[in-house]
Amino acid sequence: YLEERDAGKFREDRAFWTLINDSLDARFSKPKQIARQLIAFHQSRGDTIVFVTSRYPSQPASDRTSRLLQRLFAFPSPPVVLFTAQQAKTAAIRSVHPRLSYGDSDGDIADTHQADPRIRAIRIQRSPVSYNDRPVAPGKFGEEILADSAD
Repeated sequence: YLEERDAGKFREDRAFWTLINDSLDARFSKPKQIARQLIAFHQSRGDTIVFVTSRYPSQPASDRTSRLLQRLFAFPSPPVVLFTAQQAKTAAIRSVHPRLSYGDSDGDIADTHQADPRIRAIRIQRSPVSYNDRPVAPGKFGEEILADSAD
């Protein structure tokens, strides 16, 4: 409803993103089971995990997103979270030189390929109850798709 009323302008509203990052995520976000499994798997291997999000960072800056991820996924210390402020994730992905990149949007996969075609881009299926209603086309880029990853 909010997006219909303001034609999506909330996506540019810094106060909105600060509220999401610093308060509402902790109250309402529920991690996907596949996220728990993947993060635990990569932690068990000793991999470095970096989160890249197209969200705006909180203003003033805070580490609440990192601390929430630390608590939800049992990181020993807050993980790095890179915010791209509604811009492509290409530069952020390139900056951390990953071997693997997971994403649920066409943009995530395209940005990964653009950052470096040698990065293995893996598609997580978007939850059917996600508020993100932007269209997606799993497999559009020839990426691997994790089966049963929508819930």
